[in-house]
Amino acid sequence: MILDLEPIHKSDKAKLRKIYTSFGENEARRVKAIETATNHDVKAVEYYIRERLDKMNKKRLFPWVHFALTSEDVNNLSYSLMWQSAVIDVYIPDLST
Repeated sequence: MILDLEPIHKSDKAKLRKIYTSFGENEARRVKAIETATNHDVKAVEYYIRERLDKMNKKRLFPWVHFALTSEDVNNLSYSLMWQSAVIDVYIPDLST
């Protein structure tokens, strides 16, 4: 629990989850457009999330968007997922040939 952040209502939680559950090709294009302007991939995601929060009238959450979203946080997770896929999809199948 973050003490400086007031509780988020249950209905708002569902709306916030839609930011990633409804993320598709158009949303990816928007992030890419922001990245082109900022020349920073993580900042592009941050700004995209802020845009979505702004449309939901949730500007009070802006300071918390970057919380735990440093480049290293994202990279660590990405590398882990890439290695996991490589082991499952490439390395293990090659062991059996």
